[in-house]
Amino acid sequence: ASLPLSAGLWAQRPVRPRGEPRGRTPRAEHAAEAEDVVRCVRGSVDVEGVSIPVAVWCQDSRRPTGGGGAWVPTEEYGYTVDIGRIASKLRVGWLSWLPSRTYSLAPAGVPPWRGAACASQARAGDALLFAHGFLGSPFDMAHACEALASDGFVVAAPELPESLAASYEAREGVTREAIVAATQAALGDEPRRWGIWGHSAGSGTALSQ
Repeated sequence: ASLPLSAGLWAQRPVRPRGEPRGRTPRAEHAAEAEDVVRCVRGSVDVEGVSIPVAVWCQDSRRPTGGGGAWVPTEEYGYTVDIGRIASKLRVGWLSWLPSRTYSLAPAGVPPWRGAACASQARAGDALLFAHGFLGSPFDMAHACEALASDGFVVAAPELPESLAASYEAREGVTREAIVAATQAALGDEPRRWGIWGHSAGSGTALSQ
């Protein structure tokens, strides 16, 4: 079933925001403190023997248990750019010597807008998947993933074959469609509604589902 994407409710990080959003009451503040903290956890799924990195944003109580290993919380996003590997994939092998760099990016951490006109649309078990574009990254829309997770969704973002990180060698059968299916399976067996959204080439992935 399709999911309505809500907006305007932003993820609350463990560090309290400096400012207090307009309209927040003491009662709402107490409710915010009692909620699960939204975190990003990193794990992997197996597709045709290849380990595919996946980032998942969720409340602590909804942390995934499936997949190819443990789901480890991370407090920053490792944004990797491997120019040499990308050159090889583009069949410009003589540039394969070019370097790889990893940048540590902090989460957006924008606080929820309590009392906003757009109320939460998430139900128990609802999940979303973000598909990045060509030469993209699972963290391209991390701020939106944080926001949707704070609204009650489990949000997964796998590293697709044409990523900037190029952290694995794609082989026959390791397709965007197969990675999407494996990611969905890794997030649990409970009945859930799924939504998918993407950027650039990821939009084509979303429309093909």
